[in-house]
Amino acid sequence: MRPLTLTMTAFGPYAETVHLDFADLKNQSLFLITGPTGAGKTSILDAMVFALFGESSGGLREGTTMRSDYASEETLTEVCFTFAVGDNCYKITRSPKQKVKKKRGEGYREQAAVAQLSVLEDGKWREFSSRSNEIKEKIDEIIGFRLDQFLQVVLLPQGEFRKLLVAKTAEREALMHTLFNTAIYTRLQDLLKEEYEKVSKSSEDVLNRQRYLLSGEDVVTETDLCEKAAAAKVAQTEATVVLIEAHKTQQRIVNDYELGEKRRSLTAVIAEKRAVLTEFMKESAAIEATRKTLARLEQIAPILQKEMQQQQLIAKVKQIDADLQTAFKLKDDLVTEGKTLAEQKASLAERKPLSETYRLDINKASDIQKHFDAIASIQQDIAKLAEQAKAAKAGLQAQNALLTEKTEEVNILAQSLTSLQTEIAGQSSLMNDWEAVIGAVQLGQQAVKLLTDRETAKLRDSNARHAYEQAKQAEELALSERNHREYLREQYAAAGLAGALKEHTPCPVCGSKEHPHKATWPEDYKEDDVAKAEKAYNDAIKLTSKQAERKVTTATQLKEAEEAVIKSSQAVTEWLANHRGLGIQTAEANAFLGEAETAKTILDNRRKTLAIKETKAQQLNKEVTEINKGMEILRHALQQKEEQHQQTLHALSGKRSALELHQEAVKEIDRASWEKELQQKIQWLTSYDNEKAGFDETERDFLQRQSSNSTNIINWQKQERETNSELADVAQFISEELTKCQLTDEDVADLRLKVADKSSLSTQVHDFDTAVNRENTLLKAADEELQALAEPTEAVTLEMKEAATAAYEEAVRQETLASEVVRHLDEVLTEYAKLVADNKAIMERVDFIFKLHDLASGGNSGQKGVTFERYVLGAILEEVVVAANVRLRQMSRGRYELLRARVESVSRGHRGLDLSVLDTYTGYERPANTLSGGETFLASLSLAMGLADIIQAYAGGIHLDTIFIDEGFGTLDPDTLDIAMETLVELQKSGRLVGIISHVPELKGRIQAHLEVEATNRGSTAHFMVP
Repeated sequence: MRPLTLTMTAFGPYAETVHLDFADLKNQSLFLITGPTGAGKTSILDAMVFALFGESSGGLREGTTMRSDYASEETLTEVCFTFAVGDNCYKITRSPKQKVKKKRGEGYREQAAVAQLSVLEDGKWREFSSRSNEIKEKIDEIIGFRLDQFLQVVLLPQGEFRKLLVAKTAEREALMHTLFNTAIYTRLQDLLKEEYEKVSKSSEDVLNRQRYLLSGEDVVTETDLCEKAAAAKVAQTEATVVLIEAHKTQQRIVNDYELGEKRRSLTAVIAEKRAVLTEFMKESAAIEATRKTLARLEQIAPILQKEMQQQQLIAKVKQIDADLQTAFKLKDDLVTEGKTLAEQKASLAERKPLSETYRLDINKASDIQKHFDAIASIQQDIAKLAEQAKAAKAGLQAQNALLTEKTEEVNILAQSLTSLQTEIAGQSSLMNDWEAVIGAVQLGQQAVKLLTDRETAKLRDSNARHAYEQAKQAEELALSERNHREYLREQYAAAGLAGALKEHTPCPVCGSKEHPHKATWPEDYKEDDVAKAEKAYNDAIKLTSKQAERKVTTATQLKEAEEAVIKSSQAVTEWLANHRGLGIQTAEANAFLGEAETAKTILDNRRKTLAIKETKAQQLNKEVTEINKGMEILRHALQQKEEQHQQTLHALSGKRSALELHQEAVKEIDRASWEKELQQKIQWLTSYDNEKAGFDETERDFLQRQSSNSTNIINWQKQERETNSELADVAQFISEELTKCQLTDEDVADLRLKVADKSSLSTQVHDFDTAVNRENTLLKAADEELQALAEPTEAVTLEMKEAATAAYEEAVRQETLASEVVRHLDEVLTEYAKLVADNKAIMERVDFIFKLHDLASGGNSGQKGVTFERYVLGAILEEVVVAANVRLRQMSRGRYELLRARVESVSRGHRGLDLSVLDTYTGYERPANTLSGGETFLASLSLAMGLADIIQAYAGGIHLDTIFIDEGFGTLDPDTLDIAMETLVELQKSGRLVGIISHVPELKGRIQAHLEVEATNRGSTAHFMVP
């Protein structure tokens, strides 16, 4: 993550909108956030964290308390943060829950928290979401950290930078799990656990199934089950023999019974069919008569069809006669209409010469009309041009007057500007004096601060000496207590031996057989007192060592403070020698500062007066410039107006000449009489043309109707001849067919009446033939089947058949039951044998999976308390520690190294990711939380940078392009500060952006790029200062 811009409005101490563009840093990757205490340095980091996560960096403030106390009621608190991750850019805008003034009425209302996340796509911001849950998930995904992890790796807040160093295994595991995306190893642990539970359950299921199978058969062992299956097979064999005999008996009896029933049934069918055929013979005579009638109807069918055609032709002839009569009547009407049209045509021909004369006159009139129209148009143009010429002349006079006025105004302003410039030039030495006084104020402030620092150093040195003496006394007391507890332990051991001594038995210590003074049990001895005393003594040694280092450090700082005071006093004396006559004479720090500030105030007032004059001169110079520009524009406009005026006069002359030419062309024509006569001719010609067009349309319609009627008459006469001929042919066919059939008129009339019943008569004959054939076929089949049947071996009654069937069915049931028992027991035996084989394989897998699961979960099979993921993270942590030690050795002058604590050194709980520190001065390894403040800062900084190096090397989805450090440098001595600064300079060369908040004065000179935070009585401001 790399910050691009940060905009804060009414946030913390910032009342107005403050916009910070990190591009202002140019090529500087290391910058110092500086400003007085409480000005709002940490608030800048708070704003970034609030924008990303909705909380502050220190976790001490919620969004509702981040509103600026300086902001107006109308200004809403808001933070807008743009940042880059890889090649992608994001913008998040967030406002906390806050009270705002009501738009209507009085009072306030509570406005809910608002957030919006946008993504830069194709140069435009596209909104991703405005829902807080979606934004939180997306931010975690983009940056790769939760808030607590972000504050351990990217932003090291004030008082919290040591958290990563002293975190327990569980906390460090959660952080590294996210940073190095080791969820796959956790997933493997979960899969092994799931698989172990799965195969364990499978094994238990197999055993339960075996128990269920045995209990279901009411046996105890597999042998009992086998014996039960063998007995069932014997019972099945016996049931099968009984079934075979019962089946044979049942088949014989059923066959004899069915033969007897079949013969009786066939005899009855034969008798029935013969009776039905006898009845059919009684109806045969009527059926034969119907057959003859159907034959004659088939014979007369063509004649009847032709008669129907004959009637249709007669009707057609009648319709044609009617159409011809209508056509001949229309022909007579058309002759009359033709005569009327001929008369109208003659009238039009008579008036045609006059129409052509009028048409020629109208065409000529267009040229005359153009002259009249041109005269009117030109007269209008002349009037407009005359007005334009008059207005242009007045405009020229006004422009000339304005130009004269502006010229006089410029001359007056130029005189005033010259006077001011003369006054300003006489005060040029003021700036030199002011710069010198500013230097004096800075020297005075530094001198006063150094005196204060010296007093503080004296107090620290005195406190350090006192603390060292106390620590030394505490160490001596702890040593005395430890020796006492060791003596009690020896006495306790001796008392134990003494309790086992017997009279006249050699002592295992001295060998004496006499024991006059046996050791007694100490009264205040406890088993763990020695360990506690040893630990207290070791802690006292560490404290003494720490206080000794502190004493050396404070003594060095006091010496440096005294040297700094001396140098400052020398600088003040040197300044006084070089700058006389400025009202500053006293070399004592406080008096010097007071006089310098007084002189600064005097010079500030003079500078303000000079600044007012300079501002006024600049304004006058600007006014002169603007007026000159305006005069140039006026001159240009004046020239353009003059040109336009001349063009207008030239156009006016041309228009007057054209008007004279058109007036000459029509001077002998009376326009009113000419226009009246022309209008009469146009009206007459229009009437004539309309009448001619109507006649032409009527004539075309008449000729079309006349031609169509003539064609219809010819067609209908032809159809009449053809229809009469076809009618004669049909009549001849009917006559010939009647003669051929030898039918009388009475026969034909009778058959005509029966034509409608032809279908029903045909169906009647067909149904009779079908029924007779069916009954004959059935009779024959029954007779043949009866002849083919054998005689039964015995007469069998229905009761005998039913008894044999019942006996067979019972035998089948018994055999089925026996077979089912055998089949079931065979299945049980097969399944039981398979379960035994399966359980063996499952138990082998259970043992294998359990060992893997126990090993991966940190059980007894491997390193207890070290899971598979923790083991992998431990290897990564080793790399982090190696990378961190490169810087820590340098910054601690080779004294300290970070170590990954041995697993066995942690008594219980999560293990494998704990850190300790090796002190090469003592050769002992100790917990990281025993380091001093400055040492802790160096170790934490090294660890954070080492972690960033390894994360970048693993190149996951996390980009550690930026690190912010809030305080911590104040705990370092000057030499260590130099080394830490060298390390940070090296870090910025790798391309990372490093931001530092610190009050240490030396950092201002060492770090070129500053983010200056200034506090005022109206709120703070911030801006980048980059050389």
